[in-house]
Amino acid sequence: MKAIEKAAYLAHSKTKGYLNRLDRTRDLISKHPGYCSSVSWGKDSVAMVHLATQTLGEHRAINARYPNHNERFRDMDEVRDALLNRDDMRTINYQEVDTPGEWEMYEREGGGGFLTAETKKQREVCRWWKDNFVSNLEAASLSMGANGHFVGLCAEESRGRRMCLYVHGQSYERADGMKIALPMGWWSAKDIWAYHVVNNLPSLIIYDLSAEGRCRARSGFVFSTTGTENTLPRHGVWKEWERIYPDEFNEWIAAFPRLIEGVL
Repeated sequence: MKAIEKAAYLAHSKTKGYLNRLDRTRDLISKHPGYCSSVSWGKDSVAMVHLATQTLGEHRAINARYPNHNERFRDMDEVRDALLNRDDMRTINYQEVDTPGEWEMYEREGGGGFLTAETKKQREVCRWWKDNFVSNLEAASLSMGANGHFVGLCAEESRGRRMCLYVHGQSYERADGMKIALPMGWWSAKDIWAYHVVNNLPSLIIYDLSAEGRCRARSGFVFSTTGTENTLPRHGVWKEWERIYPDEFNEWIAAFPRLIEGVL
C-alpha cells in the first residue's frame, strides 16, 4: 500500500462516522461472546476476527479448508500465519475444517464445470456441496463450544448482501437454526482498510495488484455462485485472478473447460 493511501485511511480512521461504526461493532460483538468467526482470509474477515478477538479476549475462529490447493490463493496461508502469530492474537482458538469445495463438486458433476446450475445433476451437486459446507462448519463450531457465527459480510459489496441486512438485520437465526451475526455489515471498504492500516493487519496481494483497486478486489476463487447474470466474469474479476494467480486459475480452466465460457 502506498504511503498516500495509508495517510488517507489513517485520516478516515479519525472521523466521527468511522469511530461510531467501530463502537457499534464492538458492542454487537460483545453481546455474542459465544460466537465464533468464520474466516476466509480476505480483507473483511481478517479485520473481523482481529476485532472480535480484541473485543472478547478469548475467541474462536474456523476456516473452511478445501482439499484441492487451487481453491485457495497462494498467499492465503501466509496471511493466516501472519495474523495468528501476532502477540495480540494469542487468545484465539483457531480450527480449519475439511469440507468439499467447488473443485470436488465439478468432479462429481462430470461435465467440465458450469456457472449456473441448470440441469438436475448440477442442482444436485450444488446442494451436496452447500449442505456439506454448512454441516461441516456447524459441527466444528459446536465441537469448539460456539453457539453462533460471526460472518464478515459487508452490504457495500452486493445488492444481495444489502437485502440480507435490510431483511434480517445484523443478528438473526437462519431457517436451519444457525445463528448469524454480521458485525461489519454496514462498514464500507474504506472503513475496512482504515482498520487494517491502524492495526497493521496482513492482506492478500490481490488487493495491491488489482486493476479495479483494493476496494473492489475479490478474495477467493468462485465460479458456480455468480448467479444467472454471471456478475464476476462480466465485471472482469476472472481476468484479475488469471493475471495475479495464473497457475491456480489455469488449472481450473484446464480441469473444467466449460468455465472458459465465463471468461470470454
